[in-house]
Amino acid sequence: MKKGIVTFIFLMFCFNLLAVNISNTGYGQAIILPYYTVNNNLNTYVTVNNSTDDVKAVKVHFREGKEGHAVLTFNLYLAPQDIWAGGIIPTVSTIPGHTSEQSAKLISVDSSCTPFLNPTGQEFLPYEFEAESDDTNLERAREGFIEIIEMGVLDPNSELGQAALFLNGSGGIPQNCAALEEAFINGEWSGNDNNSLYNEQILPATGGLSAETSVIDVAEGAFFPVPEVAFEHFYPAESIYHTLPGNTAVPSLAEADTSSLILHNGEVVASEWQSGYQAISALLNKHQLETFYDVEPAIAGKTEVVLSFPTKRFYQNEEAPFGLNDANNTESGCVTYNKYSFDRNADISCDEWGICWAKQQKLTPLPPPPNYQLCHGIHTFQHVGEFEEGNEQPTSILGSQYFEYRDVRSFNSGKLQLSFLQQSTSENQHVYTGLPVIAMSFQRYTNAGAAQGLLAQYGASTPARYSRIITTD
Repeated sequence: MKKGIVTFIFLMFCFNLLAVNISNTGYGQAIILPYYTVNNNLNTYVTVNNSTDDVKAVKVHFREGKEGHAVLTFNLYLAPQDIWAGGIIPTVSTIPGHTSEQSAKLISVDSSCTPFLNPTGQEFLPYEFEAESDDTNLERAREGFIEIIEMGVLDPNSELGQAALFLNGSGGIPQNCAALEEAFINGEWSGNDNNSLYNEQILPATGGLSAETSVIDVAEGAFFPVPEVAFEHFYPAESIYHTLPGNTAVPSLAEADTSSLILHNGEVVASEWQSGYQAISALLNKHQLETFYDVEPAIAGKTEVVLSFPTKRFYQNEEAPFGLNDANNTESGCVTYNKYSFDRNADISCDEWGICWAKQQKLTPLPPPPNYQLCHGIHTFQHVGEFEEGNEQPTSILGSQYFEYRDVRSFNSGKLQLSFLQQSTSENQHVYTGLPVIAMSFQRYTNAGAAQGLLAQYGASTPARYSRIITTD
């Protein structure tokens, strides 16, 4: 393993910033925050941190969980060592054509520059999924994931670079956020072409960003940190992708370098891909996920597992691993998976048909397995003790709408294993078995025996454990 790590570092040096990889420090040029929600009256808290002495131009995309369409996109300009903070809360839409629909909005009292963002609270917007989907209700914006992507560095010797600095050092007020807005209206960054790059007074991206998000249950006093994934060397060298604040397409995960580097089983795997989002998918690829659950009635235990597929939206038609390449799927855009539930003594769970699916199954011939499918960009498993036909209620902790199956078992605590058999092949014939996914588990408990006056509600969240399969064709 030590030899593999040394080799990995050596190859990173040799690639000279030309290969994207997952950061092991938490800092990078791009970050995926895999989950936000305001369902069940939850709030989501978000921070973006600039750990460098540069002024950063950052694109922030909030993407809804059904198909990954942008529901809010804006530019964020961070002064050196600056931290921006905001909260996502539930609201009722006032957007024309969507009034009275359940929705979400971003609130922030932060002084970092966010041109044209509504300072009293910015509602999420339906315009992208209105143009591309039959489901146009803003309720779908209440749950999704977030992309934080550096666009470039403001030239410190330029007028606009100076405008984004703080007065009197740390803790001051931005000198002139209005100047940044004016640059988009009549100045250096003005233009009507949303597809153009506006790179005047902008230098290439250098990294050093970090971000965090947490789901907060204010009523129950529970706090659920959400694991982030940061990417180093996200872009090819000398890249600048500075676009208008309303540009929901660029930069995105598609602008990543087409070479990926990953340390797998002590060996370095350097893969070449046709597109940047395929390189990101390779880094996120997992063959098997494992999470623990506890739904013991004595503590009113609840467990939900969230799967986030931030690159799924890029895959169309028969492109692996999503699309129609899965021979077992029954609906376009859905993919199949295998599922096993075990108790603490390794007993296998039975599903609602009474079929026990053990890896050691000896029955001949075997009955056909259930055709479990994942169809959205976000998918939530809720552990329950009894299957209810037609139960379409949102999940109990997160209020998620995005589930096709509630995981049912005959015992109350143990572990859940999910495995994916889809395959993707790189240009240099590396075969990745699995799906690009970020997974996490949320648990909530109630201590009915707590002394009077003591808080009896508890919450926790943990990233899923996983394994990879990478071979050479």
